[in-house]
Amino acid sequence: MPALLGAALAGVLLVASSAGPGLLAAAVVLMVAVLAFGGLAQVPVAAARPSALLALVAGATGALGTWGADAGDWAVDSELVVSAVATGLAFVAAFVLQLARRHGRAHLVTSLSLAASGVAAAGLGAWWVGARIQPEGAAVVALGLAGVGLLLLVAGLPLPGPPAVWRAVASVAGAGAGAVLSLAGWPADVELGKAVGVAAASALAGLAALAAVERGVAEAALPEAAVGPAEPPLTEVPPATLATTLDPRSGARLAAWSLAATLPLCLAAPATYLVGRLLLG
Repeated sequence: MPALLGAALAGVLLVASSAGPGLLAAAVVLMVAVLAFGGLAQVPVAAARPSALLALVAGATGALGTWGADAGDWAVDSELVVSAVATGLAFVAAFVLQLARRHGRAHLVTSLSLAASGVAAAGLGAWWVGARIQPEGAAVVALGLAGVGLLLLVAGLPLPGPPAVWRAVASVAGAGAGAVLSLAGWPADVELGKAVGVAAASALAGLAALAAVERGVAEAALPEAAVGPAEPPLTEVPPATLATTLDPRSGARLAAWSLAATLPLCLAAPATYLVGRLLLG
């Protein structure tokens, strides 16, 4: 189910991108808001909510600023300048936040890691807008979102068998989305190999993010599962069922769902941008 929510978000971004960079920037802000307040703010770590707010500011400023710089014809050297500046300033603010918080040095590394990783993920999510304003941006973003979206769709289905097998199937499906769009000639005519390359890069980046979230959920739930030698290790539980082991009365389940839905999309953005820039110019 968390991955299915991510697939739905990918669809929203795809529709927004087809309407133009401005609407895509607004959709990216929505995605970052889910990441920040649905995911980061629910983690039981000191200063989680201020860290979530920093991530939202970094992602929203990067997305809207990138679109504004392009629409206003600002004299910037790269479409990623605004996003990079916003992310860098948010990193500095995250360090200041950790120095100023009332909890002192207790769990400082954990809290700082949450803030830094949240800001980084949100800043990378804004790269969708940077990819969109390129000359071939409509095609690049469509291929990237189709790849990671189909990956999340397949990964979220309650399919029988080993999860590792279905991860491989999901990756192939994500790459296949590029072939489908290439053959259909939408939103632009792109060579088959290049289309598959962009979609595959996006799908693999999303797969890595999804695996990282599942591992984090497993480690967070591990102490609760240690009830005796007869109980199997939690790491043997299929990843698709990990979110259901968390206490629904806490924010842990909401955090797991939100991170599993948004982090693959955030990490797929730089992969799509870089590979799309390399293959499609």
